[in-house]
Amino acid sequence: MNEICTDRIYAFADEEGTFVLDIANSRPLRPEGGLEDVAALEKLCDRPVERTRYAPLDYVRAQLCVTHACNLRCLYCELDGENPRAGGNMDLATAKKAIHRILSRKPRHVKKIVISLTSNGEPLINFDMVDSLISYCNGITAVEDCAFSFNFATNGTLLTKPILDRILKHENLKIFFSIDGSKSEHDTLRPYANGRPSYDDLMSAIRLYVDETGGLASRQLGASTVITTHNLDIPAVYRGLIGAGFGDVLTRPVRGRPGWDFALNAETLEKYKNAYTGFYHFLNETIDNGETIYLESMAPVYDFFSKPACIMILNEKRLYTCYHVPPAGTGFVLGDYSITYDGDGSVICPCRDVIGIGEFKGGSLDGGIDEEVIAGISALTCEAKPDCAKCWARYICGGGCFFQSYYATGDIAKPDVVMCEMIRHVTRLALKFLLHLEEAHPPLYAAMKTRTMKRLPWRCVYGV
Repeated sequence: MNEICTDRIYAFADEEGTFVLDIANSRPLRPEGGLEDVAALEKLCDRPVERTRYAPLDYVRAQLCVTHACNLRCLYCELDGENPRAGGNMDLATAKKAIHRILSRKPRHVKKIVISLTSNGEPLINFDMVDSLISYCNGITAVEDCAFSFNFATNGTLLTKPILDRILKHENLKIFFSIDGSKSEHDTLRPYANGRPSYDDLMSAIRLYVDETGGLASRQLGASTVITTHNLDIPAVYRGLIGAGFGDVLTRPVRGRPGWDFALNAETLEKYKNAYTGFYHFLNETIDNGETIYLESMAPVYDFFSKPACIMILNEKRLYTCYHVPPAGTGFVLGDYSITYDGDGSVICPCRDVIGIGEFKGGSLDGGIDEEVIAGISALTCEAKPDCAKCWARYICGGGCFFQSYYATGDIAKPDVVMCEMIRHVTRLALKFLLHLEEAHPPLYAAMKTRTMKRLPWRCVYGV
């Protein structure tokens, strides 16, 4: 592959042709010639950009870590063993206090409150409290002039008919399942604490869920899958999940500490690259053959392959990697709350993954918010990070995951160079995929754009 990069463009050529990224506008372009005439390639950026007008952020989001206990011992989980957070459950009094703290911080015009109960453990361990909290929140909506929605991820192994009945009574609660590929792959990655495999119990829970919901579109079955060296056949992962009834599939490479032999690192980078290259070809081939289910099942915005594609299809310009951090210049400050099970150290973004790390403590429920800590994190845009500021993919990546940066480098301002290379690789694939989709399948391109706009919490004009 040959490539060039200037202040305005990144361009590369491979066996499939020549491709250009308009850096400032996150816009994929296809030139008529090759890489020889840089001026001609840059001139492509002069084309008018179709932008969506800025719309005020209409919701606030928070993460309540309702438990740090779990009945599984997943290979990639930071809670296993040494982490002293394991075992704690949030009580109802703390949860209510957290809700009112969130309400006190939300802008007046915001009426929607999105509460993620994904937590750092298995939420069904503390479901009695979750059930009571949702009922409480639904009871105060008229007084607070707002509406709540809730979601959580579960390993499924504790899901029973009585619990599912209680879940389904809450129309504003959505759950999705953590599942890592086929039976052999999942059981290798996600055993019980005693080493017993968990896949069969999970599949029983999924069948129960599908039977009880009757395939209702409002409760579309969602899956979150971590990609490790054990399940690098991503098309096979999709085929298996779709075959099991999932219609909303999110995949991402495992994050975490260097040295994990099953994770993305310098030694396994090429394997991961090849896996996503294979997935790119798989998507193109299936779409060209009239099979759109894989594209339609790929979760917009949050899936690892979908994210750069969604940013480019809307010509977004991400200054943070997280979609729950408002774009710079919109008048909003960092506002993604992650609150621990005991309420001490109400952590404001990066996210729940750094709860327990002292430097990220953004305040407490009783003591209030530490605005200095929040301001320091808010200042870390991709333009403010030296390593990111010179990268051609900076406005698509947004500067990398704070959590991953911390565990790879010890500093959230210094990105993980291996993950950076992986993101650049997938961004090139996504750029080529979008151009193929737009040229060969315009209706699918338009549908993907519509889905993306619905999933983004805001749309913004940058620099205009």
